[in-house]
Amino acid sequence: MNANRWRSIGGVFLALLVAWGAGAANAQSAKQDMTARDWQRMGDNYRKRGNDAKALEAYDKAFEAAGKSRNWLPISATLFSAEIRLRKLDTKEALKTLDRYDAEDVEKMSAPWRLKMLRTRGRILAAQGRETEAWAAFKKALAVEHAE
Repeated sequence: MNANRWRSIGGVFLALLVAWGAGAANAQSAKQDMTARDWQRMGDNYRKRGNDAKALEAYDKAFEAAGKSRNWLPISATLFSAEIRLRKLDTKEALKTLDRYDAEDVEKMSAPWRLKMLRTRGRILAAQGRETEAWAAFKKALAVEHAE
């Protein structure tokens, strides 16, 4: 096996140690050694299993560990966090989460990420009853989609 494969397996193992509540010392040690990608994987697993509270915690830690950038990981963590909060009808927190990236940041993203950010913003604004702003976000998303 190559080194990346072993690293991936190790990250999943660490995530499982934490998730399954291994001994307190092992779990604490594993949490400290986890990378942003490990937190992202853990968030994905919790989200798929329907544990929104733990998924949000993991995605927030993934964003914190990765730092704000135009890299896929912090953007993905932000989008999943916002979508979970929107599904829970916590639109204020969903928008606050999405606002980690302002309009200028979104414009600098690659087209697929910009499209996802704009669509998510539109859905959140629509859920808040802010139709004019939602429509503007959806129109920007359509412009991105048709520019491809």
